[in-house]
Amino acid sequence: MSKRFRTLATTSLVALFLGVAWLGLWTSQPSYRGRRLSEWVDINYQSHLAGPSRRLQKGDQARAEEAIRHIGTNALPTLLKMAGHRTSSLRPTVLWLSERGIPAWRILPNSAWLDEDDVHLSAYTAFGVLGLTAQPAAPALVELLHSDDTNVQDYAAAILSVIADKQATKTAQPSGLSQ
Repeated sequence: MSKRFRTLATTSLVALFLGVAWLGLWTSQPSYRGRRLSEWVDINYQSHLAGPSRRLQKGDQARAEEAIRHIGTNALPTLLKMAGHRTSSLRPTVLWLSERGIPAWRILPNSAWLDEDDVHLSAYTAFGVLGLTAQPAAPALVELLHSDDTNVQDYAAAILSVIADKQATKTAQPSGLSQ
C-alpha cells in the first residue's frame, strides 16, 4: 500500500468519524428566528467584549438575550456541552497534516478550532441570561466540578455561582415583586 493511499484512507476515516460526531452534537441545537442557539450565544458573548473589532449592530445583544430566554430550558443540553468543551485532541494532528499540504483542517467541525476559554465564557454569559431558568442544569454542572480539566471546573463553579446569585436575588425580593 502506498504512503499516499494510506494518508488518504486515514484522512477519509477521520473525516467520516468527525462528520458523524458533528451531526450528532452540533446540528441538534434548538433555534429561534432561523438561527441556532450557538449563533445567539456567540452574539451575546461578542456583545460583552469591548473594543472596536466588534462586528455587531446596535440591539444585537438584546435580540440574543431574547432568543436565549425564548429557547429557555431547551438550551441547557447545548450550554452544558459548551461548559464542558475541550479543544479537539485531533487539532495538533490536523495542523501537522495541514503543514504538509493536506487540507485536513476541513474535517474538523468549527467548534474544534474554538479556544476553550471563549466557549466556556460564551456558556457562562448564556447561563447568566437564563438565570433561574438554568436551575435544572445544576446537577450536571456539579458533575463538571469533578472534571480532570481545571478550566472546566472553574467555569462550572462560576456558572453555578451565577445561578445561585439569581436565586439569592429572587429570595431577597419582597413578595409581589418579580425579576
